[in-house]
Amino acid sequence: MSGSPVLRRQRTWLRHGLGWPGLLGLALLLLAAALVWRGWPATARARPPAAAAAPRPALTDPAAARVAALLGQLPPATQHTADLARLVGWADAQGLRLEQADSSAADPGGLPLQRIDLQLRMAADYESTRRWLVAVLNELPHAGLRSLRFEREDATQPLATQLTLRLHYRAGPAPEGAR
Repeated sequence: MSGSPVLRRQRTWLRHGLGWPGLLGLALLLLAAALVWRGWPATARARPPAAAAAPRPALTDPAAARVAALLGQLPPATQHTADLARLVGWADAQGLRLEQADSSAADPGGLPLQRIDLQLRMAADYESTRRWLVAVLNELPHAGLRSLRFEREDATQPLATQLTLRLHYRAGPAPEGAR
């Protein structure tokens, strides 16, 4: 090997201290830093300051089309009361006894959506509850089951069911090109 004893000691120390993988990583890091440093002024000159402050384009066309299609499939928010009447009618048809019903509405930011959570407490046997829930989820595709809980104090008592349904509605008019 050639070179001064000081360089040989430093090379040996680097090789043993970092190992060959460490040395390779260090060399690649230095190479990347040199390439970035060398190319930095060229990219800064190529882009005028006005272009840097220009507004960026909105969503890409495929993403905007998917959002518009989803919003077009949702029913308008005015359908909320009709859906509640259908839920109660299906419960009566299945022999369910609604004991309590609460609702809360929310507007998720950024999209013209209305989200309504229904907390229901009812008493009935398991099969009637299951048939009712199947009818709700099949007939209202904009409904989702958030939680479901069955309780029974003893075998002689009817089954108490607590569930939360989430209904999504379109808050504004149907988007252009939807459906």
